[in-house]
Amino acid sequence: MRRQNLVLVLTLIVGLVLAACASPAGEPGASDGGGGGDQSAAAEASQGGGGGGGGGEVPTINARTFTGGSAQVNVSGMFTIDQDIAINTGASYGAGDFTWLQYGDSGAETPNALITVGDGEVGVNVGLGSYTATGTSEQCSWNFDVTDTTVSGTFSCTGVAGYNPTDGSLGTVDIEIAFTANS
Repeated sequence: MRRQNLVLVLTLIVGLVLAACASPAGEPGASDGGGGGDQSAAAEASQGGGGGGGGGEVPTINARTFTGGSAQVNVSGMFTIDQDIAINTGASYGAGDFTWLQYGDSGAETPNALITVGDGEVGVNVGLGSYTATGTSEQCSWNFDVTDTTVSGTFSCTGVAGYNPTDGSLGTVDIEIAFTANS
């Protein structure tokens, strides 16, 4: 349990560091840091939708394991991904206060994505080989639909920081994800 909390915290820290290294406002490729998302019509009254830029409610996802699902991941900019990626059932679960939805294998040469929900925040991390980019609640808009058997929704992030530790290069990417996770 501590390891998963550490992974979430580290993911968010990397995203914030990368965002701080992004172009200053007003320069080409700069992010405005905003996101206002649409409020999702939740399947249950206790389930929230959300939007970036601090607006919207972070959904409550009860403790569960995930048995199937996929994410259509589209990334453009510093690196590109356009692929439907199966959920990694061994690395995806809801602990009640935190939920991790891992699509593909984190850190793999193949495309992968991680959606995190918890502690009043949501985040997304996408990767392809050594390339990675992280979007946070402040940079992305999102919608969630949570039921007893499914978590689904969308993420949209514009101009988030990307990083390639192999050569130290920085850039920006736009991220669009439509995902489902069945329990």
